Amino acid sequence: MRHRVMVQQKGYKDFLLSGVSDDPLESIPEYHLYQNGMAFLRQAAQNPGRPWALFLSTEAPHDPYVVPAAYYERYNLADIPRPASFDDPLTDRPTIYRRIQQVWRQLDWPDFAQAIACYYAYCSLVDDLVGGLLAALAETGQAENTLVVFTSDHGDYAGAHRLFLKGIPRF
Repeated sequence: MRHRVMVQQKGYKDFLLSGVSDDPLESIPEYHLYQNGMAFLRQAAQNPGRPWALFLSTEAPHDPYVVPAAYYERYNLADIPRPASFDDPLTDRPTIYRRIQQVWRQLDWPDFAQAIACYYAYCSLVDDLVGGLLAALAETGQAENTLVVFTSDHGDYAGAHRLFLKGIPRF
């Protein structure tokens, strides 16, 4: 794995935040989940008029943000915008915010940019997989008669307030 960003926290095991894999897209679990979904849609098209429901639940994009190189290479680190709040000391917030921020202070901006690029790449990967599912709906003639609901439970700080991941309420 290349371009690793590791995080250390006293009293806890070090953890991988992000990285780039040379493994093919087919090595990503979500790839197979969406392939199975597309196969289901093709099978459902064989029985027109018969109701069906498809529910796909994935953790992606979720840490660790390990992505295939082809997706990572879509993003130039120099183009990753540094959040305006990156240097916010959080002095006007409860102590818990500053404690969590201390964990992330071990990383400098280039580390954050690296991890953000991997996060963006993971979002792009999911976008392509969802696009494939929508294309399968269209190809099988089911798109006009299908309701698609796409939801997410949260996003990521992605460097805002020098934080990453989630865990404490948004600002």
